[in-house]
Amino acid sequence: MKLKMHISKIKCINDLTIEIPIEPGLYAITGQNGSGKSTIVASASRVFFNLPMKEYFGDTVDGAMIEFELDGNKRSWHKNGKAWVQEQTGNMNIRGFYEGSLIYGYRFKDTTYDKLKKSESIDKAKLRTSHEFIRKNLGLILQGDEDYYEKLYEVPREYAKFDSSVFFYEKDGIQVSQFHMSTGENLLLSILNSLYIKNKEPKIRNYHPIHD
Repeated sequence: MKLKMHISKIKCINDLTIEIPIEPGLYAITGQNGSGKSTIVASASRVFFNLPMKEYFGDTVDGAMIEFELDGNKRSWHKNGKAWVQEQTGNMNIRGFYEGSLIYGYRFKDTTYDKLKKSESIDKAKLRTSHEFIRKNLGLILQGDEDYYEKLYEVPREYAKFDSSVFFYEKDGIQVSQFHMSTGENLLLSILNSLYIKNKEPKIRNYHPIHD
């Protein structure tokens, strides 16, 4: 038996239908950096993991949706204006858990859920443009394009209330915080920021794009 999932207009996924096995076993989702692996896993966890959609996915466009179907039973979330609307037909009872420590926990040793929420609503006037070393290398390494992250910002530590800066980028009018980026973007940002802090003014090198 497989869980059918349809994702539309969420993060980098414009439209995708995928079937996921639910029998016990070890499964892997593979693909290039930025292809939507983290978004697929996060979306799939909505079938059993309960958290407000905005806190889960950040800002999304009107018309975004996630739909599930299992053995004739259906469950869906649709973005209607500013609100998410949930609908269900039949009984879809799936047990599971979503482990997000790699993104939400151990990268920031002083993190709490309340701090994460506060960082999402930071005054945009307090954002500052990220250094070119971080911005260009993030795009060059992950996407093969140093200007892919054309608008990359960071919240200084004194405003973010963390031991390190928190990053945001803007794409197609949507502002994405570091806590809603892909795992690859998350971790590479932390590495590049550490390199920049250590070296102050490191030179841009000729990197080749890397893939998982």
